Amino acid sequence: MKIETILVVDDEEDICTLLKTFLDEQGYTVSVATDGHSALELVAHEQPDLVFLDMKLHGMDGLEIIERINKLEQKPLVVMLSGHGTTQLEKMLLKKGAFAYLYKPIALEQLTEIICLAELAMAS
Repeated sequence: MKIETILVVDDEEDICTLLKTFLDEQGYTVSVATDGHSALELVAHEQPDLVFLDMKLHGMDGLEIIERINKLEQKPLVVMLSGHGTTQLEKMLLKKGAFAYLYKPIALEQLTEIICLAELAMAS
């Protein structure tokens, strides 16, 4: 399966703009949310194939969001993002259903690699 739609969730507008611009240039349809409630609404209504989700957000953290996403019938793959992660946190999030975990600052090439891996995972 080919990834076509991506949701970027981060409370830092600069990161959202950077990721959206890069992913748009790669040909993906990209939506952006800067808080957890908006992210959950977009996941439900737009049903993205992949979500890049920051761990620390205002009002609702990434862990709560991924737990809610996992309850959906059609759930996207979720790649967690964090600038303050630990190996323990990464393992916990992977157990909670995250597809992958990226540390900030993110090298844009990492996004391409993760998307390719996600497409392979979705195909199998």
